[in-house]
Parts: sequence; structure tokens; C-alpha cells
Amino acid sequence: LRPPSSTPVKKLLVLLSGLGGGSHDSYVKHMALAAQKRGYAIAAVNMRACGGRRIETPRFFSAYRGSVDDLAAAVDKAREMFQPEKVAAIGWSNSGSILINSCAQEEPNALVNIDAACALAAPLNMPASSSWLKQSWFHSRVYDYSIGTNLATKFKEASHLFQMPDGSPKPVKKWEPIGGYYVADVQLAENAKSIREIDEAITAPCFGFDSVDDYYAFS
Repeated sequence: LRPPSSTPVKKLLVLLSGLGGGSHDSYVKHMALAAQKRGYAIAAVNMRACGGRRIETPRFFSAYRGSVDDLAAAVDKAREMFQPEKVAAIGWSNSGSILINSCAQEEPNALVNIDAACALAAPLNMPASSSWLKQSWFHSRVYDYSIGTNLATKFKEASHLFQMPDGSPKPVKKWEPIGGYYVADVQLAENAKSIREIDEAITAPCFGFDSVDDYYAFS
């Protein structure tokens, strides 16, 4: 976020990149440019471990738990800075799922204070989407492999947060509302070749799910 000019802001657009991406991605920049031409102020949100930000805690992101809270905090901060009359949001891929799950919350429990939302290329049925990624060579060996290995690289940058100094597994805190601790599968996460392997190694246990399939069904 950048402090706004003295010009009053009527419309603010919050942009959330796809899985593992960030505010530097070309499609985010192009959307920001198009929206600015239509009078919107822009705020781009980088989820944890994304956007080239340093990872400081042993928690990444999910399609629901934790990430909805993070989005709520970002939107509240943007509202405080820009004082807009209306706030809209666009999310791609996993961030689209975060937006959908945010909008599905009902008052008075809704966390994210937005007036309109658009989800692009979001996996509306995560179990089916996960299975679908295995159906063709392109989706499994190019799309899923590319994102999975990108997430594995991000995890390697923070693997010390999940290990003791001698390299042995380190119990780390689960998402706060769940409570307790879990031990990440560091070897699987560092060598992940798919989104599912990352979710199995860290996402599902971090956010209190019994398995990766349980996480997908819930989200």
C-alpha cells in the first residue's frame, strides 16, 4: 500500500494474485492500470510467502482458514489509509477461493469488509479441481508442476522455521484459533512437484485438517 494523494478516494480496488504469485505479476499490473483509468485507487495484497516478501513465521496461506483473516486485516488497513466510499476486490485462482469464502461469511461473523468481489479462475470445487490436474499431461506436468515447484522453492527459503538447528523436525504452532502444534513434512515440502504435495506437507496440518482431502472438501 502507498499513502494516497490528497484527492478523495471514492472507489478502491483490492487485487489478489493467483496461487504463489504476487503484485509483481503482469496480469495484476494490467488489471491495476485498467482500473486506475476508470477512477479506482489500487491496493494489491501479497499473501504470506508471496510477492517476494521475506517469510518470518512458520505459516503460509490456505484457501480459507487464516487467509480470510489476513485479507480482512489488509482491507481494514486499506480503508483506514484511503477512506474510500466503496471497496471492490478481484482475486485469481486460490485468492479467488479466499474471496468466495470471505463473501460466504454471514453477519455478524463476516470478517472482510468489501462491497463487491470478483473471483477469476477459482477452483469452485477443490476436490474435483485437484483430481482434474492429474487428467492431462499439460495440467499435471506443466501447470501443477510449475506451481508446486514454485511453492517448494518458497518453502525452502523458510525451512529453518520448521526445523531445529540440527535439522530435526520442529513442532510449530497451528493456526491460532485451532491451537496446538504440528510437525511439517519438510522433506515432502522441499521436494514437492505438485500443489497437493505442498498442501499435504504443510497447509492441511497447519490449519487443523486431518488430511489434504479434508482441507479441499472444507475449502
